[in-house]
Amino acid sequence: MRTKGDGKMSGEKSYEIPPEMRAQVIDLIRQAITDGEFPADCNPELVLRVLMVATQGAAIMRISDRLLPGEDADALARATLEAALTGLRTGFPHSYSPEPCL
Repeated sequence: MRTKGDGKMSGEKSYEIPPEMRAQVIDLIRQAITDGEFPADCNPELVLRVLMVATQGAAIMRISDRLLPGEDADALARATLEAALTGLRTGFPHSYSPEPCL
């Protein structure tokens, strides 16, 4: 059963990024935006969440035995990450609007 407001099941452990580490990653993403690696109007929180989900997807498939025999989880993670980075670098319409988590 979910507890009200926190988005977790009761008794569920939290695996959030420590706030200091999250701040460092957001700063790196902001620098990448400043350096022109991502569009100037790119939301750093969006970049973080998209890249996290892209890499976690392949990891979950690996640990839950959802890969086909002989399928390379690392290669899948790289391809997924490259696809996400390509989309983030070129910009794309989306409806996701993350709230700052710092």
